[in-house]
This record gives sequence, C-alpha cells and structure tokens, in this order.
Amino acid sequence: MTKEKLIDCPVCGTEMVVRGNPTIQEVTRCPNCGHVYVDYPGDANEFHQHAYRVSTKHGRRGSKNEFDESFRFNEKFHLDRSEICSKRIKCLQDNLDLSKCSSMLDIGAGGGTFARWARAKLNMKSIECQEISEICIKNLRMDGFPTYTGDFNSINWNGSDDNPGFDLVTCWHTLEHINDIKLFAEQVSKITNKYLVIEVPLDERPNMGPVKTPSLNGWDGHHHFFTYESMALLFKGKFKSCIRTSKKGIQPPSLQVVLEK
Repeated sequence: MTKEKLIDCPVCGTEMVVRGNPTIQEVTRCPNCGHVYVDYPGDANEFHQHAYRVSTKHGRRGSKNEFDESFRFNEKFHLDRSEICSKRIKCLQDNLDLSKCSSMLDIGAGGGTFARWARAKLNMKSIECQEISEICIKNLRMDGFPTYTGDFNSINWNGSDDNPGFDLVTCWHTLEHINDIKLFAEQVSKITNKYLVIEVPLDERPNMGPVKTPSLNGWDGHHHFFTYESMALLFKGKFKSCIRTSKKGIQPPSLQVVLEK
C-alpha cells in the first residue's frame, strides 16, 4: 500500500514528498537546492551492498564486476581506466597549488588505479586510501598503499599526532553512494588540511518519480545526484571556497569541484 510521506532534503532540509511505496525506489528533486535524493525501500545500505554490486553496468565495463572475489587486478584493469585517471591528475595540476601538498587520501579507492597514477605523477610523500571492498583492499595493500577499511562514516577520523590529516583528499564517484552525506561532510572536513576534490555523476533528467527495483534504470544504486548549488551548500562553513572545474572532457558527465580550506 502506497502512503505518502514527508522527508527532509539531506542537504538543505526542505520538505519533500515521496510516495513511500514499499516495492519501489522514489526519486525526488528538492524544490529549493535542486538536489536529487533516491529513497530506497527497506534497507538502503543492504540494497547497495547487493543489488548495486551485481548491476550490469559494471559488467559492461569489463569482463567482471570489480567487487567480485574472482576479479583479478592486472595491468589491463589499470590501463582500461588510465584515460580517466590522466584527466583527474590534470584537474589537480590545473586547479591546486600542489607545492602545499605532501600527503593524500583517496576515498573509495577501488582497485587503486588513481592512487597508482598519483604516486607516479604527483610529488606526494604519502598516499593512503579508504575502501570497503575486501578484494580491493587486498589489491591496494599489495600495491603498498596503507588503507583504511570500512564505510567512511564509520571510521574514527579524529585528528591526532598519529593522524594529523591530509593535505589533499580526493573522492571520485563515491559520495553519491553515501547515505548520510552531512556526516560525511563533517568527517571529511576534519581530516582535510588544504584541498578536497570531489567528482560525482551528473543526472539532469527532469522526470522524477518511482523507479522499479531491482532494475535501476540508469540510477545505478546511487543515493544522491548533486547540483553545484547543493554541493556548495553541503560544505558551506566547512571550506572557504567551492569551485566548479571545467566540465570539458569529463566522462561520464560529471560534476567536479575543488574545495579549499
């Protein structure tokens, strides 16, 4: 039985109406900041752990889902993602004063392709990673990257002498998967000393409404789709600036921002 319910926009708090159908996921755009929120039936985290990881989208990218335990991280895996990583490195070189950065954390590091590029192209004294997938964590550690394990919001990120934070924090196509983005913003601001760089997928389709599950119909298990306005609002007061970089050449179509302390 469908029963309408009110939820608050996870960014600005404006009330939004969703139908509350227990068998579909509801896609709702905030009338104030334009943020798109996907309200999942049941346990959204469980949905992400299972349905997203076996979605056909990943299967189209390669022979196997990178979360599959039988997946082998090899040179072809990294080369397949090299063009994307090359453009991300250029984004950092064009928009950041990297002379002020000696330490880096890559959030949602996956198989480690970007971390490897950063190690080769950027003059960082230390590069660390965060990841939830066991097979990815194993690969990262084999490649020599110290890796924080588990969901980002569940890790104790309190700054200390042992963990003084990172001059540069990167988050490529990961934030859209995190349900509690306000907690993320609080946590990541604690550990960012200079720059936070975020890239998330864009979805500018005007039609909102119910999306049947388990078919994701292009939403790919994401909790959020950001506008520049909603991204800037999420981090307001935590960083002194939020600059949108050029969209030219970014594939898939993405919102890319540089936040500076």
